[in-house]
Amino acid sequence: YDPALRNHRYSAANKLGEALALGKPIIVCRDTSMDVQVQEYAVGAVVDYDIDSFEQALRSTLADDELLARCREQGPALYDERHAWQVSADRLAALYRELREPRS
Repeated sequence: YDPALRNHRYSAANKLGEALALGKPIIVCRDTSMDVQVQEYAVGAVVDYDIDSFEQALRSTLADDELLARCREQGPALYDERHAWQVSADRLAALYRELREPRS
């Protein structure tokens, strides 16, 4: 995702949830909505939007046995807790309810 594109800065890409569910590390670009979550969850790498940064992150991610183990062990639970369909549906329903309720 190119962070220069506004939609890419604010989108919630399925690939983050998919990587978590599969227990795989993920590489995302800095200044996208996903970079904050990848850093918070410690499940991958955040890079600048260029091929050299990506290649370096790919090499270091694949060589990081600790990261790979953490993703395998924690990724599916993070997905279930924060990204599963029911969690997203409940979050969206709560937002709609909040928008419908009159403000005081």
